[in-house]
Amino acid sequence: MKLACGYARRSTDDQDGSLPAQWAQLAEYAARNGYQIVERFEDDGISGTSLNRPGLSKLIEAAHNGAGWQFVLVWDRSRLGRPEDPREAIAVTYDIERQGKTIIPIHGTKQTGNPMVDTILEALEFGQAGEESIRKSRDVLRGQRESARRGSVPNGKPPYGYDALYRRDGKPVRRVRFLSDGSKHVLTPDGKRVTETFGRGHRVGRSDGETFVLVPGDSEEAGVVQEIFRDFLDGHSPRSIALGLNRRGVISPRGKTWGRSTIIRVLRNPSYKGTLAWNRQTCARFHAASPDGQIARISNPAGRYKENPESKWVAVDGVWDGLVPAAEWKEANARLKGTRASACRGKGAASAFLASGLLRCTCGFHFAGCSFNDKDRPGQRYEYYRCLGNSERRMVTCTAKRIRRPVVDDYLERRIRELYFEPAAKKAVWKDVQEQLDAVLAAASAKDPCRKDRERLEEVGRRIGRLVEAVAGGALVLEDVKQQMASLKAEQAEIQARLARNKAAPRTGDIRSLRDKVLVACREQLERESDLWPDATPEQRKQIVRAHVAGMTADYAKSRITTEFYPLVTAGEIGIQATTC
Repeated sequence: MKLACGYARRSTDDQDGSLPAQWAQLAEYAARNGYQIVERFEDDGISGTSLNRPGLSKLIEAAHNGAGWQFVLVWDRSRLGRPEDPREAIAVTYDIERQGKTIIPIHGTKQTGNPMVDTILEALEFGQAGEESIRKSRDVLRGQRESARRGSVPNGKPPYGYDALYRRDGKPVRRVRFLSDGSKHVLTPDGKRVTETFGRGHRVGRSDGETFVLVPGDSEEAGVVQEIFRDFLDGHSPRSIALGLNRRGVISPRGKTWGRSTIIRVLRNPSYKGTLAWNRQTCARFHAASPDGQIARISNPAGRYKENPESKWVAVDGVWDGLVPAAEWKEANARLKGTRASACRGKGAASAFLASGLLRCTCGFHFAGCSFNDKDRPGQRYEYYRCLGNSERRMVTCTAKRIRRPVVDDYLERRIRELYFEPAAKKAVWKDVQEQLDAVLAAASAKDPCRKDRERLEEVGRRIGRLVEAVAGGALVLEDVKQQMASLKAEQAEIQARLARNKAAPRTGDIRSLRDKVLVACREQLERESDLWPDATPEQRKQIVRAHVAGMTADYAKSRITTEFYPLVTAGEIGIQATTC
């Protein structure tokens, strides 16, 4: 009897019976051909486009550790993988076969015994499997986009506070509620009675002809969402809102404690104003969609998460009842755009890494501060930033290596001093701020639709005043100017009526007043920071850095760090943008 292991995989957990069917046929093939399956490996609900799968990793590890079986039985080669580049799958099979094991697919091309021919046949088979995945990716993405355009949620878990309502022919047929522990309740359409319960990991699919929209779900969760928006608009920060929810024992959407980022995700989600917004983020490997109907081919083999700009969303307003008014959501998001990065908390606040939480790699991941004892310098620690994308635990092939902490932190401190705290810098700062404010003031005045009316009103008022003075001084007779005075007063009344109809028009005087207040606030802020900077604690220094630095990007290949600074002027209503230095 020949000892063998079996490996099975299915891409998604809605393919009922796929794994049992694979195992049944593997067992039948083994019995018919004299194999004994002594160990099983499987991956459930994981795409073959990823080669970083738990079951496959365990199989490879067992092969390296001298497992007693010699053969690996699989349904076909595509079960081992469908990567974009077939060479990746060939490398996996070669790694297994190098340990003295033989891969036997019970369907597909058989081994010929000639290594060159077998490699060519494997490349063709893996290439075909990869192309099939790419084609499916395109078709699925197109179907999801069309579903969103029709006002039906294409896929995904309902946001916190909502239930998924499935409809057929416009009539509700069932409702699904996701619980914080990952389980799901299937309810009657009115949400009053539970008909089924499914555990974590089970996918509640929809049949052909069904559409999926959102409806307000658990009343307590909906109340929490409304409370988050209300507290934020009342001036509470996302972090303080999270702390308040945690103190009361409110469970977060993922069944854990609330954090600042979770609150921000709630505030940014358009679903809460009743808008279906598809394609807000993606981790697609092969294709990207746009609202104009284009499906573009991309290459993202690592499946890195990416947020899409609003221009790429498919958004349909008023699809369901929002938990908060649209105006409230809009105001909250306008405030979020002006929110600056907060200083680190806990251990991070007192760490020696000044750029922690700010420094990002060109691969998309952040750099994290790390350290270890330096063997060459007893008692000293080697401190550095490490890209989290360059890690065996992640499916990322980032080539960035360590960056010594002094390289980053010294650069950051030098830029802060040069830009804000040195005497010459302060003069340049004030000149730049005043020029920006004056430019904005001029632009706002130019865009004022009532500017000419206001200027004409002032001129009419002056002419009326001069005529009154001339009559009072005896230079003119009232009868001689009565007609001219009546004409000017009629024009004055007409202009005043037009201005009254357009009260929302910006007033130059208001902007000038704001300009003066902003200049005073900027000066006071910089003076405080300049005095504090030389003797500041790590936490104080980080607070100052985060008041000015919007983000940092390290391009390891080019040995370059790019820093984006916030404008000193934070009044978003006058439109000053951040600059890159």
